[in-house]
Amino acid sequence: MDVLTHLLGGVATVLTPLNFLVLLIGLVLGMLVAVLPGLTLVMGVVLALPFTYKMGVGPALILLTAMYASGTYAGAITSILFRIPGEPMDVPLLWDGYEMTRKGQAARALGWSLAASFIGGIASAVMMVAMAEPVARVALSFSSPEFFAIVFFGLISVVALSGDSVVNALVSLCMGLLIATVGVDSIYGAERFAFEQPFLLDGIEFLLVMVGAYGIGEVLTRLRAGFASEAGETGDGQARFRTALPRWAELMRVKYTLLRGTLTGVVVGIVPGAGATVSAFVAYGLESQYGANRKQLGTGAPEGIVAAKSAATASVGGALVPLLAMGIPGSGATAIILAAFLLHGIQPGPQVFVSSTGLVYTVFAAVFLSIIGMCVLGYFAIKPLCKVLDLRGGVLLRRRVRRTQQPVRPVRDLRLRPGGLPVRALPLPDRPAGAGHDPRTAGRDQLHDHDGELRQRLDGAVPPPDQRRRDAARSCRAVLAARARGAAETSRRTFPPEGKNDMSDTPNQTADAVRQVVRRARAAQAIADGWNQTRVDEVVAAAAWAILEPHRNRELAELAVADTGVGNVDDKIRKNHRKTLGLLRDLHGMKTVDVIAEYPELGLVEIARPVGVVAAITPSTNPGATPANKILNALKARNAIVVAPSPKGRGTCAKLLEFIHAQFDRIDAPRDLVQMLPGVINKEATAALMREADLVVATGSQSNVRAAYTCGTPAFGVGAGNVAAIVDETADCEAAAERIVRSKTFDNATSCSSENSVVVVRAARDRLVAALAARGVVLLDDARKAALQQAMWPGGKLSGDVIGKSASEIAAVAGFDDLARRTDLRVLMVAESDYGPSHPFSGEKLSPVLALYVAQDFDDARRIVQGIYGYMGAGHSVGLHSAVDARALELGLRLPVARVIVNQAHCIATGGSFDNGLPFSLSMGCGTWGRNNFSDNMNVRHYMNVTRIARPIPERVPGLEDLLGTFFAKHGR
Repeated sequence: MDVLTHLLGGVATVLTPLNFLVLLIGLVLGMLVAVLPGLTLVMGVVLALPFTYKMGVGPALILLTAMYASGTYAGAITSILFRIPGEPMDVPLLWDGYEMTRKGQAARALGWSLAASFIGGIASAVMMVAMAEPVARVALSFSSPEFFAIVFFGLISVVALSGDSVVNALVSLCMGLLIATVGVDSIYGAERFAFEQPFLLDGIEFLLVMVGAYGIGEVLTRLRAGFASEAGETGDGQARFRTALPRWAELMRVKYTLLRGTLTGVVVGIVPGAGATVSAFVAYGLESQYGANRKQLGTGAPEGIVAAKSAATASVGGALVPLLAMGIPGSGATAIILAAFLLHGIQPGPQVFVSSTGLVYTVFAAVFLSIIGMCVLGYFAIKPLCKVLDLRGGVLLRRRVRRTQQPVRPVRDLRLRPGGLPVRALPLPDRPAGAGHDPRTAGRDQLHDHDGELRQRLDGAVPPPDQRRRDAARSCRAVLAARARGAAETSRRTFPPEGKNDMSDTPNQTADAVRQVVRRARAAQAIADGWNQTRVDEVVAAAAWAILEPHRNRELAELAVADTGVGNVDDKIRKNHRKTLGLLRDLHGMKTVDVIAEYPELGLVEIARPVGVVAAITPSTNPGATPANKILNALKARNAIVVAPSPKGRGTCAKLLEFIHAQFDRIDAPRDLVQMLPGVINKEATAALMREADLVVATGSQSNVRAAYTCGTPAFGVGAGNVAAIVDETADCEAAAERIVRSKTFDNATSCSSENSVVVVRAARDRLVAALAARGVVLLDDARKAALQQAMWPGGKLSGDVIGKSASEIAAVAGFDDLARRTDLRVLMVAESDYGPSHPFSGEKLSPVLALYVAQDFDDARRIVQGIYGYMGAGHSVGLHSAVDARALELGLRLPVARVIVNQAHCIATGGSFDNGLPFSLSMGCGTWGRNNFSDNMNVRHYMNVTRIARPIPERVPGLEDLLGTFFAKHGR
């Protein structure tokens, strides 16, 4: 209790107006000195020390402690966003944080860093208060052997972080030791490697080496590439600097990483002189050895950020323990804080807990409040802090690109052009043909290992659409010659490393970047065209296992919900698994190579042929399952596929492709068979992809579908969803209610197959409403219906605040606090009697909100559904809950629908189910009713061409009487 009392007294002291102002100033200064590369945290604390001379000891220590705490976090911002470490402790963040930025996940990386810093900092502060004296006694007993062991452990951690190349790690280690020996020996005073240069006598600063190795190298790389955004970086300057905090479920997934990192930070921080840098490296090394996701470290795994950042921040509390308990600084920054103590006549050590108890606990309280303030400030200040490093290119370097002799690497940053300073574009190096020259493949990628075979296959590859149009005007000989030259050129060209296709600002540059991706896809597809059925099935299995493996499935589901804010993780896991497994079942044993069918009586033979390069347009509601479904179908038909995900689903799609490419590497399949649009996902890039591809498969908004149908390339698109379900008087209302609720709540009703209206015959109305109520469906009164309508369609357009949200979240948005607190709430339902734009509840809602219609009888129910589909949803499907089987046939004959789903959970059954015969799919055609050119569940048959061989058979010439006899008998000749 004494500890808690003293701590509360320290908090009260820090929260006095003057001290609180000093705390805020310290937080801001700590952020600034850490976020600017070259101005180190230690240097910042040193510069702040003179300003504390005339302060009281309390404010002085609060200022320096706040700078120390906030500075341990802020350097992560530049490491993650710009690959320039603000502090040496942030070097490990380059390996995963910057990789996440390249994949378009900068916001998530910043969120992971902030969450890890907060948890590690608070946990270390608690341990600092609870264990200061006993831990200090242990550290005080350290002697030479222990210090040697710590140094040796730090050196061997380099090998632990070496990855696949131990030789490179040892060379780097030796170089680091050589750099560290430059200067005057601290024990004997001898000069080492100074070469009679006075400026080398003080040695070489570690941070200068880090900034030089990472920062300057990155600047030179960007200069050479013209400062074009790498693939994966978002072009939205605002979005790059927002923070997406991880959800509770995501934190639970890395709880052991957090525990390891925090304990490592505290323990290493206690060791005098170790500090945050050693803590971060050691924690990352431990994670690479013992982490559950250790194989993914270095590729953009959140665990790498969590391990390093939690350890670095946890070292704050650990480093203060020897300072306060023994007067020995645990890090460079705490050495300056020690100087502040001495300047004010206070000697830290065991006696300070007796002579200056209030001051000690003021420091403890300052640590707690600084960690909290650091996170609050970090959350809101990332954008303005980063703007210091994101000066417009024209301020830093003004130049204009001058077109020179080809081949050149174009410089594409439009912001740097208006200044007028010409910059010569760098020539591309010539690369000889053959294996081993593509850095992505290391001799494994078939696309670059078999140039002769590739050239032969490209001779017969499917040309792009614009070439096909030009070919029509040429002679056969000219066409063959042109294709041969194109194949030779393709085999010689340097394919850009994966993920490096820049998506530039102008339409022409965007089209060029997309054309490069499609060209790579076309070359890879030429290889796949020569595969047999066994090889095709192996590639399909590899792609399927990329998403079916449970840990990868969960990661994709969590990433999808975190990035899009739509749906829920558990249902997305089930959807990813069920839809992929079902499609794999449909494809298993199916022939898609060579002869696939023979009809001897007709003299016909059918041969499967690929369509070429497929452009797959996918929605944000299913950013994992829909691309996977299209990829498997395309691969089964020996096509290449380029995915154009929604901007929100880009990160999930990129992770899916990362998993697929890893599986392709295992079986030596070319990665370029499956790609996604590089850089920023926008309408121009998607339109360019649709023009370049051979087939477009569009799922998502109707604007995307219309764009697909008008792009000039053959296309399949889906219609709008707005499913209605009929419950007649013969239905089992308990079973119908269970199916409707299960369907309506699955993934928070993000599926186009989810029921939006229930039309119940009056005789069954009360039974159905009671059964629905028992399962968490709340029927709103008229006043609440009006309030809900205003919340869901505030400006006449469906609000993004309700799409894919749970019923409780929607109730909170509408101001229904009593309903939002109910744990059993699953669906909100409103009574409706009409349909059309003035009755928005009759349309698609993409949320667990139902419209309830009451019909006089079954014919009236069918009429109501007909009216609803006249407004929205025609062609999709209708649900029927009835004991009269003939009524399904009646609906199929009279309603404008492509599917009638009888006595099933609609959204689960429509796209194929293990207990019905529909093909597994996430793209449902709606026929001409929905302005589509097909009415099937989209399947592999839509992804292939079929060549038919027709051989002569005996003539079968009918007589006129055989065919028109009935007509003649009735009407005469």
